[in-house]
Amino acid sequence: MPKPYDNTLQFKHYNQSLKVHFVAYLDSECMLQKIQTCQPCDETSYTNAYQKHTPTNFVYYIKYCNGDYKPPVKYSGMDTPKIFYEQIKEETLYIAKKYNDKDSYESIN
Repeated sequence: MPKPYDNTLQFKHYNQSLKVHFVAYLDSECMLQKIQTCQPCDETSYTNAYQKHTPTNFVYYIKYCNGDYKPPVKYSGMDTPKIFYEQIKEETLYIAKKYNDKDSYESIN
């Protein structure tokens, strides 16, 4: 752990770094539900699970190196994992298509 007075992260060898054209930021929330039926077993290794995490919402933001890609995407609902997967897959395919198309790469919006 860094010392309280020496907590600055510094990078070396910038010439060896790679520029990233897209970066995604994600935040998600879960509802915690108590688990009532957990009984540990003394004969085997176990994890004492006492809560179930149920995803309820997410927001993600994709940043493009030449400016904003699009506004943040937000969703709330009980089918959050499925919707998140579908949205990210769609974004990935769109960005890959635009990235590979040299003519439209500069005008990603």
